[in-house]
Amino acid sequence: MENRTIVDALQWRYACKKFDPGKIIPEDTFQRILQALNLTPTSMGMQLMKFLVVQNTEVRKALVPHAYNQHQITDCSHLLVLCRESHVTQDFIDEYVNRSARIRNQDVNSSKIKGFKKMLESANLMSENDRVKWMSSQVYIALGVLLTACAVEQVDACPMEGFVPQEFDRILKLREKGLKSIVVVPLGYRHEEDPYQHLPKVRRELDTIVEYI
Repeated sequence: MENRTIVDALQWRYACKKFDPGKIIPEDTFQRILQALNLTPTSMGMQLMKFLVVQNTEVRKALVPHAYNQHQITDCSHLLVLCRESHVTQDFIDEYVNRSARIRNQDVNSSKIKGFKKMLESANLMSENDRVKWMSSQVYIALGVLLTACAVEQVDACPMEGFVPQEFDRILKLREKGLKSIVVVPLGYRHEEDPYQHLPKVRRELDTIVEYI
């Protein structure tokens, strides 16, 4: 890792298709990745999401058929399911406001905090469709942070939208938790037989994707 830049790390990463099931992410490395994930910037800082770490082997096996038999689900070291909240509840808003006031040593009854709370409550003025899109978009910001953190730590990842959310929600009992699955991310270490690790990256030239106005 010494003298490696963020660009080096992102050049190194790819969507790992075959994990080495014998290699496990060290706990301190995994905790740094989770800490980075928790620092994801979100709209109004609300963090309307949750990150499930699926450790149970039998549960992972049950998920495989609903991920189009992609065995990264069972072969990876750690399996993350990134979820959004089903609803923006008043209890969620109240807890966030109280936590913000406590951490920043502010009076929860001040006009500033009350104004902040009113702004948060405006989320429920959106249409249901707009609110779902808004919350789901926050999860994809978290996905970007996760993939970058993994690259820096030289941990392989494979972001997966190829799964059946309703079945994942059922097996993981997400409805009871007030959550909806958005994206699945197996983490671990690439198998030496994964041919994708040797392919050069295909990206547009920088001057064709960046425009200065």
